[in-house]
Amino acid sequence: METSLDLLAWRASLAGAAPVPLASDLTDWVERLTAAGLHEGAMLLSDVAAIHQGFSPQARASRQGSSLGRPFGRSFASTDDGTMTRATADLQQLAGRVRSTPYRHRKTGAPIDDVADAARLLRRLLEQEWHQEEAETLAATLAGLVLFARRLPMLDHRSFAFSPWPVLVPVIATLGLVDFALSTRDLWDGPLGSPELLHQAARLDDAGLGAYLGNVGRLVRDSRDVVDLAHVARRCAAEAGAAELGIEHWVALLSRGCSNATLREIVDDLGDVAAGEALSLILDRVASRPAAAIDLDMVMRLRDAGLDNGDYALAVRAQQVIVRLRPDSKLEGVILGSIEASGGEFARAEATLRPWLALFPEDEELRARLEAAERGRFDRFVIPHGYASPPDRREIRLRRRGVTLEHPRRRGERLRAVDVG
Repeated sequence: METSLDLLAWRASLAGAAPVPLASDLTDWVERLTAAGLHEGAMLLSDVAAIHQGFSPQARASRQGSSLGRPFGRSFASTDDGTMTRATADLQQLAGRVRSTPYRHRKTGAPIDDVADAARLLRRLLEQEWHQEEAETLAATLAGLVLFARRLPMLDHRSFAFSPWPVLVPVIATLGLVDFALSTRDLWDGPLGSPELLHQAARLDDAGLGAYLGNVGRLVRDSRDVVDLAHVARRCAAEAGAAELGIEHWVALLSRGCSNATLREIVDDLGDVAAGEALSLILDRVASRPAAAIDLDMVMRLRDAGLDNGDYALAVRAQQVIVRLRPDSKLEGVILGSIEASGGEFARAEATLRPWLALFPEDEELRARLEAAERGRFDRFVIPHGYASPPDRREIRLRRRGVTLEHPRRRGERLRAVDVG
């Protein structure tokens, strides 16, 4: 079995696979392992694939061999097929489960000792009817996977392509479970999520919002359509007497199912109205993926939206993600220290810049930045706006803040753009 040409070809193909396994990948690999007689591994990946696909009647039928396929996406404007009616019904189910206060679960996640046990447990908890008494178990299991991800942030199944099957398959499964826990964290953890919300989102049909709201991107044409959906969601919540959330919060939640192009537009639109909390929620979701799957361009776009709005706290958090992924980049490290100092966090800026000066003592520009941070007088180097913000968006944001590039601003802000070297 080990020398099966099909399995050898699969192993070789892993080198060019996605950085985290997709549900479609997992399903394909289950079939390959089953055909090769590797049933234990096939069962493990089957559980992980089912968790990613969700537990709508459609998904269940598909796993049982039904010919029922995933429908082609419809335009948000095409309501004659009942798509928006179904999406609205889905929002009515979700509205009462979105929280206005953070879900409180125990801070320590359940240790993950056996990946097969964790996969079976998660599948059972998500597949069965909702039992409130098991909410803590669901949250603790997912939190345990998050803690595991922190211990092995660079875990990559592709580097195990030619390892023995008892090693390769559990690595794939582990990464699949970790990615699920991280990518759905906004659904099961605070500030908006809860285990009950995740459970309900897992059961949404593809004819509407889709499992984990993954079909939203196929229902909408652009950012404005997502806002329209958010208004529907807020109305449903009000009718259900549920949590009062702002439109921006609903936009952040619904954006999880959007394409990258639509998400960029959403980020830009939220940046134009300085919706910092919603941008922060999106940053949390984008940055929560396994390291190899984080979209750095999106993180930078979020950072620049924060800088344009003078929201240095958001910009710092985004830049910290970039530094985590590019730890050897002097440029990114100096940008982080400069953003910290621009926001008045001088002690943090000193701690960030000082090690870089130790590595590059001949860099006079860096020395000047560090000394300015030490004195608490960073006006000369303050970052006034994003580095790569769309020019028209930047102008809107600066004008809304009452900022021009010709006149000095209040303390802690600077108008002149400075290249960070």
